[in-house]
Amino acid sequence: MPYIRECKAPDLTDLSLPVMADYFLTLIFHHACIKNHTASSFLKNFLMVADKALREYNSGRELLINYVASENKTMLLMEAFGRFETCINSIRRCLRYVDKMPRHPCSPAIDRTLRRLLRSYESTITPLRDSIEHMDDYILSGETPLGIPHSLTITPDAKFLEIASNRLSFTDISAILRQLHRLATELSRYREQERLE
Repeated sequence: MPYIRECKAPDLTDLSLPVMADYFLTLIFHHACIKNHTASSFLKNFLMVADKALREYNSGRELLINYVASENKTMLLMEAFGRFETCINSIRRCLRYVDKMPRHPCSPAIDRTLRRLLRSYESTITPLRDSIEHMDDYILSGETPLGIPHSLTITPDAKFLEIASNRLSFTDISAILRQLHRLATELSRYREQERLE
């Protein structure tokens, strides 16, 4: 019998991928490149990482669905955890770009309300991401006692990803990804002369 009986990760396949395709179309048909190298790099990297976060989430979710339908093919579950690790890491990178992009005078403006909302997600994503990235140090130092997960796993009710004492719901992850995708879609169509504060 599979460890979880259903996939409770919300479906995000309605969000179009890759957003980078919109960006390239804007470049080609509107000649709308950002002339400043730093601002251009911020934007391109944000879009690539936002695409990656959503792509990894969708892949992880698909693996969970396949696992639930299987005869406990544990490797499907393990592969899903790897995809979700990459998704969480990518979300954290996106949030850093959202924080730093507006500081550059040639970068596209980001709505302050959306920026505040995305900033509020940092407190939920960062502890999980840090536990994933630094688990080797925690194990060596003895900071992670027996009985708590030493690698990313899923709760038996299939609602949360967890590692160490940190947990994040699929509902929260999907909400963050929806907001990041919304922003990425807007920024992919940005034209330099449109910058407004």
